[in-house]
Amino acid sequence: MKTNLLKSLFAGALISLSGTTMYAQSASPCNTSEAEQKIFAKYPELIKQTADYEAQLQQLIQARKGMKAAEQVYTIPVVFHVIYVNTAQNVSDANINALINRLNLDFRKNNSDTTLIANGFNAIAADSKIEFALAKIDPNGNCTNGIDRIYSHKTYLGSDESKLNPWPRDKYFNVWVVDNIPSDGAGTTLGYAYKPATVQYAPMSNFDGIIMIYNQVNGNSRTLTHEVGHWLSLSHTWGDGEINVACGDDGVTDTPETKGHFSTCPASDTTCGGIQQNINNYMDYSSCVYMYTFGQKDKMRAALESSVAERNNLWSAANLAATGVSPVGGPCAPKADFSANRSIVCVGGTVTFTKQITNGTATSTKFYFGSPSDVNPATSTSTASTVTATYNTPGVYPVSFVATNAQGTDSIYKTSYITVTNAYGDFQGNGYQESFENENSFWYNWRVNNMDQNPNTFGIANVGYNSSKSAVMEGYNNYFEDVDELISPALNLAFVNSAVMTFQYSAASRATSAAEANEALKVYYTANCGQTWTILGGGTMTGTNLANFGFYNGYYVPSAASMWNTKTINLPVAACVQNVRFKFVYETGEASNNLYIDNINITGAVGVEENLNSFALNVYPNPSNQMSTISYRLTEKSAVKLEVYDVLGKKVADLANANQSEGSYSVEVSKANNNLKNGIYFIRLSVNNAVTTTKLVISE
Repeated sequence: MKTNLLKSLFAGALISLSGTTMYAQSASPCNTSEAEQKIFAKYPELIKQTADYEAQLQQLIQARKGMKAAEQVYTIPVVFHVIYVNTAQNVSDANINALINRLNLDFRKNNSDTTLIANGFNAIAADSKIEFALAKIDPNGNCTNGIDRIYSHKTYLGSDESKLNPWPRDKYFNVWVVDNIPSDGAGTTLGYAYKPATVQYAPMSNFDGIIMIYNQVNGNSRTLTHEVGHWLSLSHTWGDGEINVACGDDGVTDTPETKGHFSTCPASDTTCGGIQQNINNYMDYSSCVYMYTFGQKDKMRAALESSVAERNNLWSAANLAATGVSPVGGPCAPKADFSANRSIVCVGGTVTFTKQITNGTATSTKFYFGSPSDVNPATSTSTASTVTATYNTPGVYPVSFVATNAQGTDSIYKTSYITVTNAYGDFQGNGYQESFENENSFWYNWRVNNMDQNPNTFGIANVGYNSSKSAVMEGYNNYFEDVDELISPALNLAFVNSAVMTFQYSAASRATSAAEANEALKVYYTANCGQTWTILGGGTMTGTNLANFGFYNGYYVPSAASMWNTKTINLPVAACVQNVRFKFVYETGEASNNLYIDNINITGAVGVEENLNSFALNVYPNPSNQMSTISYRLTEKSAVKLEVYDVLGKKVADLANANQSEGSYSVEVSKANNNLKNGIYFIRLSVNNAVTTTKLVISE
């Protein structure tokens, strides 16, 4: 129950509020109450545990009365775990440092917008005497900048499962940064935290800390200021219920009852008992939050003095020394890493490498790409954040990178990192088959991209469709949103008509209903050496359409031919080029199991003109010993390409590439002028992307 002091402080006060926006209008900013209610439903014993904790805090608060002059500043070591897949999610060191600065300004009442606090409430705005500092020593005793970067598709989960690599919570305050956090209602959830009593014991102790979305990591956001309040035992100002439903109490004596304010900033609100509400409080959702009260300060400091969830060890002198916060540790040696914009290129293709140096700032760097005859440049010491290299010789290339500063040197070596192929494919597509029986051939010709570098990815299984082996994606017990890729060798489909891909597959799901079976297999192709990938029409299978065996909780292994299905995909004309690769992408669901793929076949018609030859394509004389004439007819203005390929699928001559009007055409192909040898060739005519092919034989 609130005291009459609040009435006397705010009765008749004229309140004028303005300031920067904390939350977007459509946001549901904090999911703490909802997350805790789910945990209470799962672990009902936590309800009493939380009540006991609240009573303990009140005892600590009473014991602390009259001690404010002697209060020490509590400093909390912090680690940010940045969970990312793309550059935007991988927030910068500068943004993290700006957010820490914002946190310290707000908790020490040094924020410049305290002047905007409404009359009456400015008298109870408190300096919490709590500060935060990025750790300088990690749990293993190594130098750190307090930022832990982890590539993982769990960034898209935005749940407790995304809380990777937690550092010991008795030494560090863990903050996880992710792409998004699913909302229980409309709008966007910006973050959530558990209060100390909720995470006191295992298994919840692994989830102690704050999770927030990456676009809130900057010096202007107060999402972390709000969530730290929860982490230090505070409720929303209206309590733990739903905002703007009923007047609620947060259990702090100097915060008036309120319904809360969602992304608004009214000049006055006395709807709860005629008492002015603390619209400027960090634990509200208003767009003008600038303060904590003395009562909230006392409760947060009591939480730090309690042994519950080991908060009382964080600010101890011994721990500040162990984490490098006090005395402040020095700069670190850099940790070297890099990424590339693509891993597959054709001869003459360019790759852009991005430096991803963490821990310390490098004063010098060096890339090693290959020999001067193969790659230009072979090495690079550029100080720019990105470096490009052009690959001139087919092969598979490693890349190494070294970063150095005064504190030390670090290097990273990535084997088989860049694959370079000829302009035409390594395999003739018509009749191409992969049965996965030759495991060495699989690992040599196919490429597996284990995106999250976890134990679950593509490999070879000792079971197949009427055979002894197949490719397997081990989805069993894998986590939601993991992504793995299986990429084919380069195929030459340049003179294949009506190309079709078929393969057998067998899969199960550990889900218990169709709604929960949300794993997916997607098949893509690239016709430009990996610069872009296009999903094939009909190339997506999800849920029960993919899990043909249905629901199976154990480790799934198909044991009979009847447990396999056949998938057929008609390949588009755009995929029938001289260098095409196919990519099988598996995305795990909430309860995935294993997927098996076998007998991938590419078939089509070669040199058959009666099905597609509506252009009257003809070659004469044929066979020829020196010169032949190619004739064709157009019924309308068309984009025309006329090309010659050898039996390996390599393009050896371009005879036409232009827009041509309706009419009949003839083009000569010369053995001498086109540098042709005796043998079999294929004439490929493309008219507005419709393709027909016929055979040409050159002999003595």
